Amino acid sequence: MNIADKAWRNITQSTIRNCFRASGFITPNNQYEDDVNDFSVHVNPIQWNRLLQNEENDVTFDDFVHCDDDVVVAEILTDNDIVCTATDEADEVEDDDEEELPTITFKEARTYIDKLRILLTKASDINDDVFSALVTIDNAIDQARHRSLLQKNITDYFSP
Repeated sequence: MNIADKAWRNITQSTIRNCFRASGFITPNNQYEDDVNDFSVHVNPIQWNRLLQNEENDVTFDDFVHCDDDVVVAEILTDNDIVCTATDEADEVEDDDEEELPTITFKEARTYIDKLRILLTKASDINDDVFSALVTIDNAIDQARHRSLLQKNITDYFSP
């Protein structure tokens, strides 16, 4: 079950799109458009007028759709703010001699992930994001393990 969950979470939209294309569901005539901002909205004037019957002011459909375009959704930082934030974070980092972390093998890491998965599966009311995070950690361990693998030379198989 966990292997299927990991595989499902690692599927990208382009993989699904390519599978549909290979299966013949998407033909060259109806290619999927990645840009979702290029859509047009058809407004039925009768329905729009029915909605406006209870309103005291005259609002156009475009005004209604774009009413929150100018809402600030993020803080605008100046260069000085960014520099201050970066230097504050750098000051918080301790440069003291820290104890060396113990070495953990990839097999041990995989065991820890499996134990966490078992613990969380038995617990109640666990958010699905927690399992997504476990899959992300599992993928990171797989990638680190693959990067650490080295191909052996033919001479490694002979006794010296």
